[in-house]
Amino acid sequence: MNEEKDLIEELNAAKDHLSALRQAKAGEFYPSIEEQELYIESIREELGFLEAGQSEELAEKADVEAMAVGSGDGLAVVVGHCLFKEGACGIAPIENCEAAYNTPIAERIVSICESKGIRSKVFSRAWGDKCLINTTYKKRVMPWKPRCTVELHYNGGNVDDPYTVTLFARNDSRSWALQLQKEISAVFDRPVSQEKKVWLLKSGQNGHSSTKHLSNSALVEPFFGNHPADAKMGHERKEEYAQAIVKAYADFTGALTS
Repeated sequence: MNEEKDLIEELNAAKDHLSALRQAKAGEFYPSIEEQELYIESIREELGFLEAGQSEELAEKADVEAMAVGSGDGLAVVVGHCLFKEGACGIAPIENCEAAYNTPIAERIVSICESKGIRSKVFSRAWGDKCLINTTYKKRVMPWKPRCTVELHYNGGNVDDPYTVTLFARNDSRSWALQLQKEISAVFDRPVSQEKKVWLLKSGQNGHSSTKHLSNSALVEPFFGNHPADAKMGHERKEEYAQAIVKAYADFTGALTS
């Protein structure tokens, strides 16, 4: 019941934020109207999922390793969106929309972590035919007890001057967000002034449900998939991007990387 109450509160806040976006000048607020509408749709889908009593049924089928209690260390990597509900889609040479693009990135991050002795795991937001945010964090990520969490996305929208941004919802996630932003913005040739381009999300803003549950939790938007120069970098610099996220974790936690 508390989960449903929390979702109803988030839904109401999301509707209020959408109203503010529609009244604002273009670019004045994050996110775009389209992104906020999709966020509202996802909350409604998850609310229906909980009201139908499906959460516990599917949780029982969850990956045993993912549900195992950890020791409060390690990097959880959440793939944003789902393969059947992919989020934004980029232009050539990016071949895939967000979920399909980020799935191999997430797997590469874990591979790099394993080579360095860092505990890490990929988490999907797919629950049957539903793509859920809160349920994923509560039933999969939180029981794994990571030290840090990163959710992978890429941006969309019409911009002349693309940027890298990292989003977070808790004050105890700010330092982690800044560390990610520093490493990722360098991969995509952003000016030094963008190193601190991290945004604190309010209840109801797209991304809030992804970053509110755990300390040291952030959502990354490294580039714009529909901007020609950014799409080219996103295609060519996948390895550097994955390495940057692992470096951010290692520097943030003091984990050995040699």
